[in-house]
Amino acid sequence: RRRSARSKFGSAPGDHRGPFSLRPCGLGGLNIRLMVSTVRSDKDYVMPPTSMHNDKGRKAQRGTALIEFTLVLPMLLVMTVAAVDFGRAFFVKNVVAQAAREGVRLRAVSSSADSALVRDRVLQVANAANVTVSQLAINGPDATRQVKVTVTAEFNWIFPGVFNLFGANFTNPMSLTGEAVMRNEGSS
Repeated sequence: RRRSARSKFGSAPGDHRGPFSLRPCGLGGLNIRLMVSTVRSDKDYVMPPTSMHNDKGRKAQRGTALIEFTLVLPMLLVMTVAAVDFGRAFFVKNVVAQAAREGVRLRAVSSSADSALVRDRVLQVANAANVTVSQLAINGPDATRQVKVTVTAEFNWIFPGVFNLFGANFTNPMSLTGEAVMRNEGSS
């Protein structure tokens, strides 16, 4: 007598699972027996059936995404505005520092009589980036033959109040300064 594969490996008591079709039923729908029937694990624990059409959980979750969005949106906007403002401030600070480096290099290889050339070069670098220089100081050479150029520009924050919420004391306008020092190579 031939034994079936099911009885060969043994079956749990109360196991009434039979073969089922994996093909769609009717007009293209899935076999509902696959989704609603009880599920057994390897340890013969019967998991409760779940319904695909449970609206109770859905009703409890309605509006949750909207509430979470309204809680996250203000912080997201503050971080975006802060990133934009700090990005602009770093840009202006870098332009001012580059203008000071360009000016001090020109002053280091020329004489002190060429201060107008240094001033023009600093303004050329700053104006190329639409940064307005408010102060420019050309010093030196000192006893160690060092020359120094200091460039200051005024920076206006778009939203200074955003930073004041976190204890920062940013005012409009804020002075950003770039300074560069080099050894004088030209005549005094």
